[in-house]
Amino acid sequence: MTTKEFSNEFDILYNSIATNAAPGIDSYEKSVFLTKAQNELITNYFNPKGNKYQEGFDQNQKRQIDFLDLVQVKKLTVSSNPVILETIKLDNRSRLFSIPDDILFIINENINGSIVSTDRGSGRVNSINKILNVIPISFQDYSNFMSEPYKLPYKNQGWRLINNSGPTNVFEIITDPNLTITSYILRYIKKPNPIILVDLSTEFAGEGLSIEGQTIAQTCELDVSIHQEILQRAVELAKGAYEGNINSIIELGKRSE
Repeated sequence: MTTKEFSNEFDILYNSIATNAAPGIDSYEKSVFLTKAQNELITNYFNPKGNKYQEGFDQNQKRQIDFLDLVQVKKLTVSSNPVILETIKLDNRSRLFSIPDDILFIINENINGSIVSTDRGSGRVNSINKILNVIPISFQDYSNFMSEPYKLPYKNQGWRLINNSGPTNVFEIITDPNLTITSYILRYIKKPNPIILVDLSTEFAGEGLSIEGQTIAQTCELDVSIHQEILQRAVELAKGAYEGNINSIIELGKRSE
């Protein structure tokens, strides 16, 4: 759906449910409601408790198609940036990886690496390739694991904590210290750009308007299959805003999901 189509259909739906007392909505306000609706729908469909079908990304094939254009795959390597201080590590066995700036939800993550072993009989040194599943853990989980006799992840697993080094956020990956990590493969949903129906710097010159720091006109990045849902939710938000009734917003949101 183009920006013009979003704008025109928004007007049609809004006018069909609005009363004569409802205020008019300009292009900036429509853009705000559309962006908010887009972000709400993404959040709700990655949290099964946030939608009426109780289905998340992995339980609904339609949702996988809806968000396909937002799926990113990146190969991260162990950070060598001296600014990321080693002193922020929670565990001295961990390796640090800078978190991508556009990350919203993680879908899947694994580590490729190798461990050098020596054959007891021949004395030959072998390098064994490993693929580890990365398991996110909380700081409380980490404390519990450290109180156990065996203080390492299970075989073919690595633990992942999210930490902060000051200038940047990092993934702290804890594995067997003998493992040489060659890459960390991260599949995730990136944060979408806002939906902006007109060039705000031109249409509203001098007002300094922007949405999430952006001003250029751009349509929805998500698959066209979800555009009508975003549009419907945006109109519901606009209606709820002029009514000033939070209960109506909640109920309308449930119906659109």
